[in-house]
Amino acid sequence: MQHCSFQNHVLIQHSEHTIANLRAELQHVNHHLAKVEKACNTAEVNLSLRNAQHKREVSQLNQEVETLKSRPDLEGIVAELEERINEMEDLLKKKCEEIEENDD
Repeated sequence: MQHCSFQNHVLIQHSEHTIANLRAELQHVNHHLAKVEKACNTAEVNLSLRNAQHKREVSQLNQEVETLKSRPDLEGIVAELEERINEMEDLLKKKCEEIEENDD
């Protein structure tokens, strides 16, 4: 019976040692989990801030695009003015020629 009691004592010591190791490992894992959760929360906050900044920038760019779209077509206006200038130059040439003919 003493042999059985000794075996039980050894088994109990081994079990207590295993339990102590598992508790230490669990404490380590819980500590690591807390660090990871904190890092995750920080990352989520940073992502949220960046997302808000991105939305503001996109909104601002959309407003700039709308402003540019609402402006008149400058290329069209320039082309129209160039055409009118050419017409006026032609008229001026004709008038000058007419005046020269009348002077003679």
